[in-house]
Amino acid sequence: MWKFVLPILALVGLLAVNPAHADIMGKPDVADGNTIIIAGEAVRLYGIDAPELAQTCSDAKGKVWACGKESMYALLRFLENHWVTCKEGRRDRSGFRSMVCFAGPYDIGAKMVHDGWALALDQERADYLLQQHNAMTAKRGVWRGGFMKPWEWRRAVRRQR
Repeated sequence: MWKFVLPILALVGLLAVNPAHADIMGKPDVADGNTIIIAGEAVRLYGIDAPELAQTCSDAKGKVWACGKESMYALLRFLENHWVTCKEGRRDRSGFRSMVCFAGPYDIGAKMVHDGWALALDQERADYLLQQHNAMTAKRGVWRGGFMKPWEWRRAVRRQR
């Protein structure tokens, strides 16, 4: 009987493990304003979109600045001495893990939106919209001037190619 039960239990165990949903933790590297790398795996911060590295914005006086790089640097500064735990994973359309990540008790995505370095994807995390409204009102990060939403910027760049 064990000859049949053990293989079935092993199969059930394998099916129960879904790497896209497994929590991961570690010391992160920062790829851009909404992507970190933990143990060699890229993880997108779920529910937010940050300016692309090459993206520029303008301040209230129209002066152009590198908001994509500044977004990355803001995330780098925040995570500098933190270990990160990421939960609730799934794969996005590009195959990246998309997860809610925490530095201690702090939701990293919420922090990036609150500080104005990322936009809330309202279809993903409606709870980030209040953080975004506060950043916009206080003119923090990209909200201090004019900018193109990251998804619109990517679309415009693709059209130019």
